[in-house]
Amino acid sequence: MRFDTRQQARLAQQMRLSPGLIQSMEILQLPLMALKERLELELESNVALEIDSPEAGEDLEQAAREREIFEGDHVPRLGTPPRAGERDPKMDAMANIRARDEPVTERLLREWSFADLEEDLARRGRAIIEHIDADGLLRLDLEVIQREAGRDWTSTQMEEALATVQARLEPPGIAARDHRECLLLQVAHLVAGEPGTWDTVRLLIDEHLDDLVHNRLPSIARETSLSMEDIHAAMVRMQQLHMAPGLEIVADEAPPVVPDVIVEYDIDRDRYDARPCDGSLPRLRISPRYRAMVGDRTLDQEARDFIGRSVSSARNLIDSIEQRRSTLMRVVEVVLDRQRGYFDEGASRLKPLPMGEVADLIGVHVATVSRAVSGKWLQTPRGMVSLRELFSGGLSTDAGSDMSWEAVKETLREIVEQEDSSKPFTDEALVEQLKERGISIARRTVVKYRGQLGIPPSMQRRTW
Repeated sequence: MRFDTRQQARLAQQMRLSPGLIQSMEILQLPLMALKERLELELESNVALEIDSPEAGEDLEQAAREREIFEGDHVPRLGTPPRAGERDPKMDAMANIRARDEPVTERLLREWSFADLEEDLARRGRAIIEHIDADGLLRLDLEVIQREAGRDWTSTQMEEALATVQARLEPPGIAARDHRECLLLQVAHLVAGEPGTWDTVRLLIDEHLDDLVHNRLPSIARETSLSMEDIHAAMVRMQQLHMAPGLEIVADEAPPVVPDVIVEYDIDRDRYDARPCDGSLPRLRISPRYRAMVGDRTLDQEARDFIGRSVSSARNLIDSIEQRRSTLMRVVEVVLDRQRGYFDEGASRLKPLPMGEVADLIGVHVATVSRAVSGKWLQTPRGMVSLRELFSGGLSTDAGSDMSWEAVKETLREIVEQEDSSKPFTDEALVEQLKERGISIARRTVVKYRGQLGIPPSMQRRTW
């Protein structure tokens, strides 16, 4: 075996993304609120970046319209100082923001700490509470909890601790081991206030919960000798119960949706117009002071290099914001043109619109369109609409027109809403109903879409 060293020249080409291009792609993908946060960070970190305050009276009409969109957001443009003697609206808004909710376990542990209990029982209760999930249920066996705690507690002691936790903590149903026990704990609590009125409900939950879930009401009537009226009355009472009591402690609130684009109908020209909803963004500029310092030879080289990098980064950021705005509006204009039927009549008129087709029309790569629509929302005469949902594949109907998959789902939903609930359509019947409307799809596709729409099978949709 022989080892040697040698030099060899090789010619190769490599394509690398510049930092400016990477930043441009990141800015394009950000929704409006995320972009505002990004600009706040950039203003803090880049000395060459500053806010270009608009002249008095400029864009007042647009700002007034957009103030209605950002309901409750009274924060002025970033960097705008309050006038002399005035309170800072931004600080007031931050002070009024509701504190983040505690996790379920922390809330329950805090409540448990106030219970006047013997120390060992309190310790066993804490070990159980630490394993309660976000729904408020205990899905881990007591034996496993005991082993993880490393204690020599007996099964009787663990059962005692669980019963105490269930009795002491609110709301009723907390620490139940399954949904049946959760519902029964709530019924037991309600029975104390209304004795005798929950007996039928308790019977149905304890012995016939599976039949209730699958809507097998005639089977329940045969086995219990209850009338259908009694069963329906009990089901109405069951609406007071909760399958996930933990959600009553910590509300799982969805974050507010802020539109990036506002779409309005122009009745005079019979067309839909779009405008960016970015009036809340600060207007940025490169600081004239730092721009002049780039060529100042009296500064040392290290200072000039730092200022040069800061000015270049600020320029790239400003260009990226403008490019984001331009690309997003060009995409929206194509969508408004191609999906006119949707804006006029609703989701049933949504047409197939591949991103590649839009990319070809505006002369960009399909990945650019994908980033432009990611997380973006439109405020339209039909309400708040996710821009991404207006892009879809589809099929050709028997009449020769194109129809998106979302439109097929909407048609399926309409058929189910209009069916006779005493004789709901089976999946095979839904296939036939769609075929009558010129939509030919397989039964398995109907089952898939029905599941995505949250529509249960025909047996569970039937009313008795």
